[in-house]
Amino acid sequence: VCYLGRLIAAVAAEQGREVDAAAAGRGLAAMLEGVWVHCIIGVEGVSVHEAERLCLDYAARLLGLESSGEAISG
Repeated sequence: VCYLGRLIAAVAAEQGREVDAAAAGRGLAAMLEGVWVHCIIGVEGVSVHEAERLCLDYAARLLGLESSGEAISG
């Protein structure tokens, strides 16, 4: 969680935004863990692609950035 908070703090600083990076990191970690579990147990509508999109959208919203709504293609 500390790592995620530091990443969020770094991006927020680059963007000139103020965020509670520790809380944002915990929230993102919780979301990642939750969607990971949903993917493993096969909850309908939660694919790896959708999980990635949800997490990216969450981070973008925390930082006051526009989300593309698209997952990163690998």
